[in-house]
Amino acid sequence: MAYKTVDGKPQKSPDYAYAVFEVKPGSKVRDGTGAIFNLKRAYIQPGTRWFYLIDQTFVRRVDCASREKFTHIDWDWDALRDPDTFA
Repeated sequence: MAYKTVDGKPQKSPDYAYAVFEVKPGSKVRDGTGAIFNLKRAYIQPGTRWFYLIDQTFVRRVDCASREKFTHIDWDWDALRDPDTFA
């Protein structure tokens, strides 16, 4: 998890978990993105803005700002060579 900070100090409580990362080997995320997200969505806390599902072939960034929608963007690693693509 990546936490929000106050005066440069991480606030390590669920309300401040800004980003959650779930990383798997191989292509497990690409092959089962929905199932993994449903299993791990309990990690999303009130302060969570982003949820990343990552494997060795694929990255999904889920926008947690709208709990009703959970919109997402998918990339393969080749697409991430350009930093403007990921921003």
